[in-house]
Amino acid sequence: AAEPGSGFQLAWARAYASAARGDADLALLRAWLDGREVPPGLTIDTELRWLLLQALVANGAAGPDEIEAELDRDRTAGGERQAAVARALVPTPESKAETWRRLVTDHELPNWLARAMLQGFQHPAQVELTAPYAARYFEVVADVWAHRDSEPAQEFAMLAYPSFQVSEQTVAATDAWLAQPDHPAPLRRLVAEGKDGVVRALRARAKDSAR
Repeated sequence: AAEPGSGFQLAWARAYASAARGDADLALLRAWLDGREVPPGLTIDTELRWLLLQALVANGAAGPDEIEAELDRDRTAGGERQAAVARALVPTPESKAETWRRLVTDHELPNWLARAMLQGFQHPAQVELTAPYAARYFEVVADVWAHRDSEPAQEFAMLAYPSFQVSEQTVAATDAWLAQPDHPAPLRRLVAEGKDGVVRALRARAKDSAR
């Protein structure tokens, strides 16, 4: 019902791509990426192409070869960033382990690359896959904070926090970490803010289930 070519139509297309999970939805995203079945007025520009591809990658419907092919279409700084996000979204244990290793141990990562990898590491379609990294976050976040400059340290603290692990266990793990002495106050604040998001999500789930 959106007006063709409107911002409203584009907003719906982006929301649909981000929420797509089932085979039929992913097949439609694939069609859009290939230039088929595109709603009248919707422009599949470079930015939207990356969003479509990242949604397919996150759900296991596209792989590394397609990421590199898309990067060949968009050899720009923005394309490099989007490709880094897409690579971090690859839903295999091996890919997640390598992404995490680089984020935690490679203190020379360029800021833009670390940010892109963090943006792709967690995804709502990959909650089970990234569940083991919830505990690991609390094991390493203080060390990362100590060895990184201010901006990348803050981004790791915020973006690597297990925000999609919406459970009482995540809240308890956060409280246990916060109870430890000597963590820097700015880091404590960022970790506590991550916990607040999980607490709000738990409350929302409880309200939904009570209806």
